[in-house]
Amino acid sequence: MNLKINKKPKLKVTKIVCDDPLHEKLDEYDLSKFLNCHSTNLLIGKPGSGKTSTLTSWFQSKNY
Repeated sequence: MNLKINKKPKLKVTKIVCDDPLHEKLDEYDLSKFLNCHSTNLLIGKPGSGKTSTLTSWFQSKNY
């Protein structure tokens, strides 16, 4: 048995918009770092645990 190693092709790396972070501000806080990409996120919790208040605060804040 012989192992044949082929030459690697020289390909350009394709830059796609969804690979870039959404905004630098989101990296400033641990809570919002995971939101700094194109993705789908769910906020799941018991009723009255502050999900809606958190989202409302994020949209009203100039820091986010």
